[in-house]
Amino acid sequence: MKGWGKMDWSRVKTIFILTFLLFDVFLAYQLIDKKNTSSQFEQYKKAPIQKTLADANISFKKALPPPETPTVMDFISGDTHVFTKDKINEKEKATNQKITPVPENTKEITKIKSEMKGDPFDIADSLKDANFSIFLETNVINGSEYRFSYVDQEDPKHLVFYQTYQDNQIFKQDRGKLDIYLNDDGDIVSYEQTYLNVKTLKEDQKIESAIQALSLLHTNRYLQANDKVTEIKLGYSTFNTDAGASEVLVFVPTWRVLVNGEKFFYVNAVEGTISQLETEKPNEEVSGKAIDNEKAIPKQLKRNE
Repeated sequence: MKGWGKMDWSRVKTIFILTFLLFDVFLAYQLIDKKNTSSQFEQYKKAPIQKTLADANISFKKALPPPETPTVMDFISGDTHVFTKDKINEKEKATNQKITPVPENTKEITKIKSEMKGDPFDIADSLKDANFSIFLETNVINGSEYRFSYVDQEDPKHLVFYQTYQDNQIFKQDRGKLDIYLNDDGDIVSYEQTYLNVKTLKEDQKIESAIQALSLLHTNRYLQANDKVTEIKLGYSTFNTDAGASEVLVFVPTWRVLVNGEKFFYVNAVEGTISQLETEKPNEEVSGKAIDNEKAIPKQLKRNE
């Protein structure tokens, strides 16, 4: 009987082990199936949007941002920066330029103008190094925070830069703007600058995707059949366009969508509100988009030669 007891216990252990192994296999299968189902569900959510746009003959795929585009961004605020005379004098002494307030008799210096003394700044080498980075870092206060945006279509010697936050551009904001002016040879002769004091309000806010922004525009009839989405860019904007110069502005993550190379629409990437700024000149931005690379900029600057 003792021998049979040992044999029965051995069989029971074997059965338990096999049962647990089968149960583990079952759980693994369930997990894999759940992942596959979830992945298919995500694709199903996205597919109808893309199909709807495609059925309307709306061209958009070439404009979609890369896969590494952020899925979370901060809410930020910004107020007008006041330049100090000490900072201006420090920059003047370190570089070959004369910096003056705009207007000259102002008590609080919120805008400055610089003129290169002696020979103008040759930007040929800087253009090959991340678009003016040498000039910006050397000659402009907080210059590394500005990014090239466009060439003025009416004056090709006028280049516009906007301030950034965490490498995301703050769209169409006169209080964080850098205007650079060139001579006929394409060298920098002067610039005008404003700057924003930026602070973080809320960190890591989930944002909707670019395709969701397009869906919102299409649903609200801003994006029509046969339209072409020329550009989709993620950045920041303020929807308080009537704010005074002394007011603090709140900037939210925003998808800027250019349609048919003519109209800009700004989609709040968190709340889904839509804005179109009537004062904009889209053609300028299209020009900027066309030349926003190292090889094309020198050619653009030489068009008057």
